[in-house]
Amino acid sequence: MEIFSRIIKTEKFRWKDAKWFQNENFKEFSGEKANKLKQSLKEFFFVMPFMVWEDSDKTIWILDGHHRQDTLEEMEAEGVIIPELLEGCFIDCENKQEAAKLVLVYTSQYAKLTQEGLNDFVTNFNLDLLHLKTAIDIPDFSF
Repeated sequence: MEIFSRIIKTEKFRWKDAKWFQNENFKEFSGEKANKLKQSLKEFFFVMPFMVWEDSDKTIWILDGHHRQDTLEEMEAEGVIIPELLEGCFIDCENKQEAAKLVLVYTSQYAKLTQEGLNDFVTNFNLDLLHLKTAIDIPDFSF
């Protein structure tokens, strides 16, 4: 079996014009999680491109990054200057059904963070875990 990439290109696109591929209740997202994403974007900026599919009608669909899109729009409404164009990884899909399968792939979690692994990582890189927990979602382990 030959391994290959489904990434056609990575380029900037008009992120506000992209459509949600998933329905809004596909993933639970509110409250503390939404606040952490906003804090993460404020502190670390945009570091993860949207995963998108452009259909035959030239509509760009967000396969992964819906909550980033919503949060960026919210931040913009609050006065934060957000660039008109942001990066997207354009994924090759034949149709909506194939794109839907890839959404489940993005949603899957193959590995789980362990307490020992997190402790070693934080120690090795001298990170302030308490500060990071204000901006990213890290499991609550006792140290």
